[in-house]
Amino acid sequence: LFLGDSHPSVIIESLKLLYADNEFPLYFDAIKVSHHGSALNTSPELLELIDSEKFFISTNGKSFGHPDTETIARIVTRKTDYQRALYFNYPLEIFSQINDQKLKEKYNYQCIVSDGTAIKITLHETTN
Repeated sequence: LFLGDSHPSVIIESLKLLYADNEFPLYFDAIKVSHHGSALNTSPELLELIDSEKFFISTNGKSFGHPDTETIARIVTRKTDYQRALYFNYPLEIFSQINDQKLKEKYNYQCIVSDGTAIKITLHETTN
């Protein structure tokens, strides 16, 4: 699910038109977090409808200081049976807060950060 710069209300409305209430949360192989991880673009209500093991956050953090700490917290603090992975294309200042071993163990997540080279990401393969 690639959210681009979408507003959560638009995505929520669209998903609710396409899926029945009993189908939520929808599971995706990966989710590209909207607007570089802005808290205004990743609402708790949206995250109740979607989930994944892999979240991509694309930003260098220079223009607006994204991703917002609230966005990361909203993603990782939800109950899950699997480990979530946060993928970043740049090392960011926020890592001093979120790349803490105790937090990663408590909320079952990991941070994968590019060192300037490509990050290999394997998605689930399905057969029909």
